[in-house]
Amino acid sequence: MSFGLALCSRPSHVDTKALYRSLATRTVRVTRELKLGHRAYHVRCSSSGHIVAASEDGKVSVAGPSQALIGSFPLSTHLSSVSIAPDGQTLAVTTAQGVELLDIAGLRLQSIAGRFVDAWFDARGVLWLAHRTSDSRFVIELYEGMTAQGPSCRVELEDPFGDSALMFHAGPAGGSVPLWVAAGQDGQAVYWLDHSGDELTADLLDDFEECLPPALSPDDGDHFLLVADGQELRLYDRDELAIVRRLPLPFGEAPVDDMIYLSPSSAALMYGDGLMCVIDLNAMTSTDVVVAGHEPRPVSSLYPTLREPGICSDLARLLRPSASTIASVHAVLPDPRHLQHGSLVWWQTPD
Repeated sequence: MSFGLALCSRPSHVDTKALYRSLATRTVRVTRELKLGHRAYHVRCSSSGHIVAASEDGKVSVAGPSQALIGSFPLSTHLSSVSIAPDGQTLAVTTAQGVELLDIAGLRLQSIAGRFVDAWFDARGVLWLAHRTSDSRFVIELYEGMTAQGPSCRVELEDPFGDSALMFHAGPAGGSVPLWVAAGQDGQAVYWLDHSGDELTADLLDDFEECLPPALSPDDGDHFLLVADGQELRLYDRDELAIVRRLPLPFGEAPVDDMIYLSPSSAALMYGDGLMCVIDLNAMTSTDVVVAGHEPRPVSSLYPTLREPGICSDLARLLRPSASTIASVHAVLPDPRHLQHGSLVWWQTPD
């Protein structure tokens, strides 16, 4: 799923960077790079390590756990979201007409008519759909992922901001899924959704003005991280939805745009103009990290028409396809023909 939110920055008089011990910059080794030949605007992972990337105009690519392309096809329609089932063989694409279930060759399997805004396969293969009933309310429905039968249960929820974007994100094994509710400058919140039997319940996390989507711990799913108000990294207990620990962030006024959990004690955050930092949650150390072959450069070398100072990189997204896999999305730059192509890059965890 695509998001490009720049969170609000910390007050300039608070020197949060001084709270961390900065270590030398590390370069991570790339194990595989896959150039897509289209924009990677919508990107989702399955619990099996599959990745699906799609452009808004319907070009779709699927990569398997082997980090090789296993499916690629064009659709003759605009996409608003895409998701991939745990077995890596079924896709759910959201269009203006509804949700289409496709195989990885693009063959239509099933369809569900309606004005849905997002679709998501959970770790069980259950299909979660979201659609609005008004600017202030929306509905979550669950369907059988292979046959599209349903809905088996539903819940109607209040939009805290009105007319927000609704985006499902990865949850732990079982029927638990976080929903990111994003309204741009008006704010963001998270509904944590739980499905058991024929009941679907929701708990709202909104004790902040802005947030990034939560990142689930890769070991047991008992905890998750959340960047709140661009000022702190919060560690939550998943069952209690209670804050276990708060850590200030060391990026000054640079916006934080993405985050993944690397290990039970570390997280990678994308900040500024495509820069990346790994934070040790226990030792309070911060390490600038670059992906080999995608090192930060002067702005004018990646964007020749810009004459701005500073450095940037082609890093666009951070991904955690599985507990043992780390990947990232990059723009193919420079881009003199304005193709907006993307690439998927798999890399090893920094030591």
